[in-house]
Amino acid sequence: GVAGSEAADKVPPPDPNDPAVQMRINNLSKWATVKDVKHLLERRLGLTGVRKVRKISNQDYAFVYFQSAQERLAADSGINGHKWKGSVLSTAQAKPLDPDRHLKREREGG
Repeated sequence: GVAGSEAADKVPPPDPNDPAVQMRINNLSKWATVKDVKHLLERRLGLTGVRKVRKISNQDYAFVYFQSAQERLAADSGINGHKWKGSVLSTAQAKPLDPDRHLKREREGG
């Protein structure tokens, strides 16, 4: 079983679509930019492994992609309850976008 042990050493790169490395941050300022959020995470909170931040303007949340699940977990405890720009931040598991959500909204009449 020598051949099998070599493969175990090579850790596959994390899948950016893996929910374990994704996070949603709620209660952000609607005017915060991706740069603001990155600065908050890396400078103010000293987090590592932030790979990508997605922030939609006029929304009070952002999605963050991390290099590893461990770094995402560390960020979780750092961000939760942190006060920034007058709001207490909270984190959530980033759910993959539901492709049917537009249809559902029409059916519900809202």
